[in-house]
Amino acid sequence: MEEKFNEAMNYIRSREQFGSRPGLFRIRYLLDQLGNPQDDVKFVHIAGTNGKGSTVTYLKELFMNSGFKVGTYTSPYIERFNERICINGRHIPDEDIVYLINVLRPIVDKMDKTEDLFGLTEFELVTAMMFYYFHEKKVDVAVIEVGLGGLLDSTNVGHPLVSGITTIGLDHMQILGQTIEQIAEQKAGIIKQNGTVVTGNLPENALHVIEKKVRSTGAKIYRYNKEYYVDYIMSKQLTNEYFSFNNAGHSFPILSTSMIGSHQVENAGTALQMYLLYMEKCQLSVEPKIVAESLNNAFIPGRMEILSERPLVIVDGAHNVPGMERLHDNLQGMLLNRSAESKLFILFSAIHTKDVSGMIRLLEDIKQAEITITSFEYDSALSAVEIARHCHRKIAVINNWERAISELLDQMTNDDFLIITGSLYFISTVRQKVRRLLRRENEIVGFY
Repeated sequence: MEEKFNEAMNYIRSREQFGSRPGLFRIRYLLDQLGNPQDDVKFVHIAGTNGKGSTVTYLKELFMNSGFKVGTYTSPYIERFNERICINGRHIPDEDIVYLINVLRPIVDKMDKTEDLFGLTEFELVTAMMFYYFHEKKVDVAVIEVGLGGLLDSTNVGHPLVSGITTIGLDHMQILGQTIEQIAEQKAGIIKQNGTVVTGNLPENALHVIEKKVRSTGAKIYRYNKEYYVDYIMSKQLTNEYFSFNNAGHSFPILSTSMIGSHQVENAGTALQMYLLYMEKCQLSVEPKIVAESLNNAFIPGRMEILSERPLVIVDGAHNVPGMERLHDNLQGMLLNRSAESKLFILFSAIHTKDVSGMIRLLEDIKQAEITITSFEYDSALSAVEIARHCHRKIAVINNWERAISELLDQMTNDDFLIITGSLYFISTVRQKVRRLLRRENEIVGFY
């Protein structure tokens, strides 16, 4: 089986050569050859610059604890490809990936022989695998994350019962557009005729674009702090965030999430509103206890994930400027609650497709932070020296990330804290190493 699995994965990876090719005609042809499985899968669809993965995770917990058989589709993966397609939180088995490739490969190979259909991308292939798999396994509901944008993303097929747009910021500008409004138009592309959409905490100019699309499609919209209300409850506890939630039909005076950061309150609120609408459409009752437990139990690796408490070590995939803005605000809040002797260390790396200058500017704005720049093995990774060119204050430059982590941990006291951040691919690479280093010190707690 291992040999067959490796062969299947090599075939999937072979499609990476075609890069990102927005458009729906290839995926629609492939799905049509498979019998259009997407039409038989009940699903919710989530777009957004940031917050998609967390919102998927909250919804997964809410649906699972409500007795549903739940499929989830996310990207990128943190440790293993199989994470991208899950049922009830269990990664797709190797043998099922082999089975799916055996089904899809003859169709894709045939497509490659025609000029119009040549060059199916890796993401299109995996999306088709996902829809076919969830259809075959008869999931009750699938929670599907958009890959890039929305309008022309290969997940934008079928008819979701509820759609969600978590956040909108400047990212992937070379593909989605140079302004918030242009990017919002791409995200709004997931809104279907007479559909239902929930929006997170969006900038006003982005929300106006979404509202225009809603009016043109006859869809219903539920806006953050307009049709549903989320109020952050300040707490000095590091391990949880607290909030209240209210809409026209439900009131939850106090809820919590163990995923830290004020932005997680917004993500949890968006997910809860989507869940409540889905349950209403299915004419199912909502149990407050299930809601509270589900939101608190939700966890996603690499997002403000605490790997150690003494010293405090957190990994966070703040991989673009909007994500870094959230991390910046979270760190400023954390510094207010720590002693004057506590030092903040930041280890950062990035890939060349991101606004590195913008991210560095936000990190440098945290005056108390001691910043170290590093690199990692990945085709798009920048060298530490290339990143350092964007810096305007004293920093440390250590190109080898393993040495950088070891040196930082060696100089830290139990009162200090370290944030490892930047590219999600960087977080995926270093996370296991950090866990091993901390476990060796018998300090590891709460890792995934």
